[in-house]
Amino acid sequence: MRAWLQGSMYQLWASMLTTRTWDDLMTPEEEHGNLAVRRTKEGMTATRENSRKYAEEIGVVLRHVPRELIMILKTNDCLRSVDYQLGSPVNTFVIMSKVMQRTLQQEEAPLDAGWSHALYNAYDNALLAVKLKAAEWYMWWRGE
Repeated sequence: MRAWLQGSMYQLWASMLTTRTWDDLMTPEEEHGNLAVRRTKEGMTATRENSRKYAEEIGVVLRHVPRELIMILKTNDCLRSVDYQLGSPVNTFVIMSKVMQRTLQQEEAPLDAGWSHALYNAYDNALLAVKLKAAEWYMWWRGE
């Protein structure tokens, strides 16, 4: 996936992930706030217009992205849309992270692995759980 992620494709990919323009992403935080800027009608209109304008390039980028990643992005997009429509304070990042952690744990635990492999996976999973909990607390503290 790394070979295609160059130049304008990198910029487009970053914009697709954040639903922000490249210029917004490159603006220093002091001037622009941060990526947690709330949606506005103007911003949503700009996103729709940019989606139409760059539809062909977006297609090129998506053809190179693994299907599993597209599934994660689409799920996150659907959760964000539901969250926005309901005005719900539910943090979809935390929910998605926990589901992904559980999936990773299942994928990395083959039945025929030895005890050292199982011990390493348990340690790795515990470390990830601590990091996710720290991120969850930080977002709670910031009011996100």
